[in-house]
Amino acid sequence: MTRYIIQRLLAAIPVLLGVSITVFIILHLVPGDIAYALAGPNATQEELAEVRRVWGLDQPIYLQYFTWLTRALRGDLGRSALQHDPVFTMIMDRFPNTFLLAIASLSISSIVGIFAGVISATRQYSLWDRLMMLLALFGNSMPSFWLGLVLIMIFALWLRVFPSGGMTDVRGAGGLLDLLHHLILPAVTLGTVSMAIVARLVRSTMLEVLRQDYIRTAKAKGLVDRVVVYRHALRNALLPVITVIGLQTGFLMGGAIIVETIFSWPGLGQMMYRAISSRDTPVVMGGVLLLATVFVFVNLVVDICYAFLDPRIKYSN
Repeated sequence: MTRYIIQRLLAAIPVLLGVSITVFIILHLVPGDIAYALAGPNATQEELAEVRRVWGLDQPIYLQYFTWLTRALRGDLGRSALQHDPVFTMIMDRFPNTFLLAIASLSISSIVGIFAGVISATRQYSLWDRLMMLLALFGNSMPSFWLGLVLIMIFALWLRVFPSGGMTDVRGAGGLLDLLHHLILPAVTLGTVSMAIVARLVRSTMLEVLRQDYIRTAKAKGLVDRVVVYRHALRNALLPVITVIGLQTGFLMGGAIIVETIFSWPGLGQMMYRAISSRDTPVVMGGVLLLATVFVFVNLVVDICYAFLDPRIKYSN
């Protein structure tokens, strides 16, 4: 297992390198001059030339990337072109907020999705099954930005049950309960698509597992249905589900950009949106590198979880 983990970590290096190269090139292929975004629309030619010199924009693109990579390997992600703060500090200040939102969304989508999928599989073709799959299809078809606006309109403007944005009360006196109160709407918005995918996948895998011979044997031995379903069938049905949940983690981290912008959630996604809009290259590069690292790490954790769920899976030492 240790050797396998080391090999996966070494394999992640070219992946992260490729991601950084791709993003760096895309940022420089966007029409327009980055110097204008940094210096402002009223800057003179002399000021633009000074900005290009200071930020290294007068160098070839491969030298610009090599300079950024050399600093990144030393732990220096540069400074924000607009706020002039260290990028690493900005990311670390906001990443916990995005991580909290992603974990809450993942918890909602996994728990509700697995429960709905199991109930639908054990009651196939029932009214509950048809209702759950209809809701799953509806949830899978809704864009996050549309669902977020609908939830704000219903629960924040009409019913006034939840706040429309922010992470805590502006008065700062709410504590943990206030944080959870602000977290519900963006977490549900971000996790709805993943919830629908998990529910449909659990249903299909559970239906396949419930038809296996060992399930019929367990029932013939007199085991109650609850034990057969949750202790024997669900464990084997979770293997493909864990793969999807791992992939959805990366999706949730990336999708948080839209949700955080809609709900004014002070996380990494909102920071990335502003950086992309203003062409703040150091912030965009640092944020993308962090998200790619998290995605690679989650995939490694998913592969390790396989060995615990299925004893037949072994990784050579």
